[in-house]
Formats: sequence, structure tokens, C-alpha cells
Amino acid sequence: MPSPKKLQRLILLMGIGSLLVALIVLLKDKEPRYKGKPYSHWVELFANPSHAEAEAAIRAVGTNGLACLVKWIEYEPSAPDIKLQKAVNKALGYSNWVENRIKRKSNLRDGAIHAFRVLGGEARAAIPLLREMAATSHTPYPAGACLALIGEPAIPAFVTVATNRIVGYRGSLLSAAQLFGTNIWRIVPALIQCRTETNTQPAIQMVLSIMQQRYQSQFMPALLSNLHSPDASLRLAAEITLKELSTNAIVSLQACLSNEDPQIRKAAQESLEKIQRRD
Repeated sequence: MPSPKKLQRLILLMGIGSLLVALIVLLKDKEPRYKGKPYSHWVELFANPSHAEAEAAIRAVGTNGLACLVKWIEYEPSAPDIKLQKAVNKALGYSNWVENRIKRKSNLRDGAIHAFRVLGGEARAAIPLLREMAATSHTPYPAGACLALIGEPAIPAFVTVATNRIVGYRGSLLSAAQLFGTNIWRIVPALIQCRTETNTQPAIQMVLSIMQQRYQSQFMPALLSNLHSPDASLRLAAEITLKELSTNAIVSLQACLSNEDPQIRKAAQESLEKIQRRD
């Protein structure tokens, strides 16, 4: 039989637990629902991004779930969570209740990030909040990942944060850049601008390596077409990217010599000639 002191702790913890359950029920009632279940249920399942029914739920709820997703990606195990786990362990011996609670929140965060991949550009309304989170958080990767998964509409916001000198943990942010996929070339000038900071160098090298190994054949035509873009910032980004890739881009440039677009063929030829002159 537990001592009176342990019994008091148990009663206190049960009371706290009841309040938490009531709060969770109230919050879930404000969530969108799909097939009678709260949105958080489906997003938590989507920590496994191959979960087809969870993906269907994300698509069905659409942008109505944005406020929830932005809130959930902020989760990191906090000091109160850890203290609560220690208190439960002390009062009752080892219990995995709090450990499972932390795991569920982590799954909710991961599922929320994957949800931005499903929503893509439809989630552009979340860009200002995500930009602010990426700029101020000690763990900017989740917000940066969501910006990258939104895609092209989020490029200016990502670049703004990446080149802001007061942002800490920039390497963590830049490691999310790979999620831009074939749009990744658009942020190369921002990566180069940050290169002098030693803590970002590994992330920059990783992103450039991914570009060269995985996306060259896909993004090179788009990059070349922007060498003649009426937008000066796009022209500059394309020129800087080609210069950065240098000889590593030769194979992809040669492939573009047979592109059906004559402007791309011309740009590829000019770029090859510039590389040869530098050599």
C-alpha cells in the first residue's frame, strides 16, 4: 500500500491529468474533423507520410487546418514535460504515460510538416507566420521545412530569413533547403552569401551536392531560361548558380543543347563557352 505522501501525489497527479484531458477535449472540439475524428488524429498518423487515409484527410481539410498545422510544428519536448515525467516516475515508479505523450506530440509535429508537402502552394497564407518562426526559433528547421514544402511562393521568405545576420542556428535552417526540390537553384545566391559563416558550411555543401547529384537534369532548363528573364533578380540568381556549379554542370548543359526550346539551347551553348573560357 502506498504511503500517505505518495497517495497525495497520486491524487494530485490524477487531478492534473483530468484537467489536461478536459483541456484536450475542448481544444479538439475546435479542430476540423474528418470521418468523425479530429484533425490531430489524422495529422499524428501522417508522421508516417505513406499513410493513405491520413493523406486523404489532409487533402479534405485543406487550408482549413493551417492554423493547427502552424501551431503543431512548434513542438519541442519542454522543461515542464520532462519535469512532469520525473514527477510521475517519482510518485508511481516508472511510467511511460508522459513518454508516450511526448512521442504523440512529436508525431503531431512531424505529421504537420508532412502535411505542408501535400498542401504545397495552397498553404501560402501561412508564409508570414512560418517566416517569423524560422527567424526567431532556436529550432528553425520545422518552419524552414514547411516554407520549402510550400515551394516557389515561399522562396522570398526563406531567402530573407537565411540571409538575416541575426538569425541563430542558420545551418539548421539551410538544411531544410533541399526540400525545395527543383526550385532549389533559386536560393543558391542566399547560400553563397552565408558561406563565410563556418557553422553553415556543412549545410551549404550538402544542399549544393544534392543539386548536382539529384536535380541537375530537372532544374537546368529552368535555370537557363531565367538567364534572359525580365526579372533582374532571377537573372542574377541564374548567373550566380551557373558560376557556382561551374564544371559540375557541364553534363547537364550539354544535355540542354538538344532541348526543344531554342532559347534554352542558346543559353546552354553560351554557358558552356563561358566555362571553357574560364578553364
